[in-house]
Amino acid sequence: MPVRPITLAALVGLLLTAAECDQPPPPKPPKPLAERILDKMVNRCEAMAPKDEQAQCVLSPGLSTLEATNAMHRILVKQGMTMFPRDGHCDRHGLFMICTEKIGEKTTSVMYRLDDAKDGSDSKVLSVWSREW
Repeated sequence: MPVRPITLAALVGLLLTAAECDQPPPPKPPKPLAERILDKMVNRCEAMAPKDEQAQCVLSPGLSTLEATNAMHRILVKQGMTMFPRDGHCDRHGLFMICTEKIGEKTTSVMYRLDDAKDGSDSKVLSVWSREW
């Protein structure tokens, strides 16, 4: 039985359509830099905030990227400021920062180490190195 041209054309069309369906979807374009920075700020906020304060890391809908970044910056600064002594001071010595705080009659000292962030940014990571040495 001879192959009809119409059947052959339909078969070729079906094969081409099936081949196109097997292609993986094209990769998503990367987010703009401002949005990637904002995402990192939100992640840092969530990592630093106590469980009962996680809600402050959720951004209000309808904010522009600039407004959201400014709001998140204010939240992160506030979080950072609550880490340090209210009745005392901190001095930086190279890679270390020494904070002293007077609580009643007792003076407490904490030594922090400043390291470069591992995410490739120019941020610093603050970790407790020693308490009351």
